[in-house]
Amino acid sequence: IKNPSDIRFENVSFKYPGSDQWALRHVNMKFEVGRRLAVVGQNGSGKTTFIKLLCRLYDPTEGQILLNGIDIRKYNYQDYLDIFSVVFQDFQLLMDRSVEDNLRFVLKATGWKDEDAMDKRIKEVLVAVGMELKAHKMPFQLSGGEQQRVAIARALLNEPAVIIADEPTGNLDTET
Repeated sequence: IKNPSDIRFENVSFKYPGSDQWALRHVNMKFEVGRRLAVVGQNGSGKTTFIKLLCRLYDPTEGQILLNGIDIRKYNYQDYLDIFSVVFQDFQLLMDRSVEDNLRFVLKATGWKDEDAMDKRIKEVLVAVGMELKAHKMPFQLSGGEQQRVAIARALLNEPAVIIADEPTGNLDTET
């Protein structure tokens, strides 16, 4: 999908399968790709559900979500997903592999083949998240906050149009 510019939720409501309760009800909003947006609310208010709908892990029960004015269900699913990178609050790392290997795995999974280009991109991202000195450490040797930074680094690797972070700072110290 070239040049994603805006995403709109139009009267979006959602019930989880088997539930009678609305997780979201009549959500209307528009945001521009490339701009920062914070969605805040109490626990259980639907923030994670909002993210899952945005990422097409679920489709709305009612209403529609539009990208560039087109219902997201009309896009090729993988093409649509490729504009996003998500850091969920319950991320998983490959604990038996180094930090660098965790990042290399993501690049290979998304089609990168040039080892030199991978090395360069991994170094750039590790510097960006302040983890360049930990590249060869195993995730189980890292603090929770350092593991969180590796998860954020994975999200940055392919320079997505939209980065979605579901409570990404939960394990980070105030300074970080």
